[in-house]
Amino acid sequence: MSLKNLESQGKIKRVPVDPDTVCRLMEIADRDLSSAKRNFQEHDDEWAYHIAYNALLQAGTCLMHTQGYRPEGREHHYSVELFLSHFLDRNEITIFSRMRKQRHNSVYDRVGAISHTDAESALRNAEVIINRIKTLVRDMGFVIS
Repeated sequence: MSLKNLESQGKIKRVPVDPDTVCRLMEIADRDLSSAKRNFQEHDDEWAYHIAYNALLQAGTCLMHTQGYRPEGREHHYSVELFLSHFLDRNEITIFSRMRKQRHNSVYDRVGAISHTDAESALRNAEVIINRIKTLVRDMGFVIS
């Protein structure tokens, strides 16, 4: 689905490109990833997973802002995923999608559904994809952490 289609369907909305917003969103992603690592070390696997996913979501939203978009509508997280599919490879999108669905399941359907292995994998994958997004953002000329 093209960015124009995402916009016309109300999944993303045009916003002015603001380097400060781009920087702040990546700072939040970094903060959340660090927090997820601390929670994992304290054996709080479920919360570590949720925060690692949120770090990835914030990095994705940061990338959206570099292009003058933000998520819109009820399916905010899915909108970020659809947008990211224009910039990340299929494997990275599959990981994002799996994390999004598993996080949703553990929040709304089945508390305690996150294992230690799930949290460990989420941390590793989130860090790799966030670093990839950082490279893309820097290559676009933005100064971020």
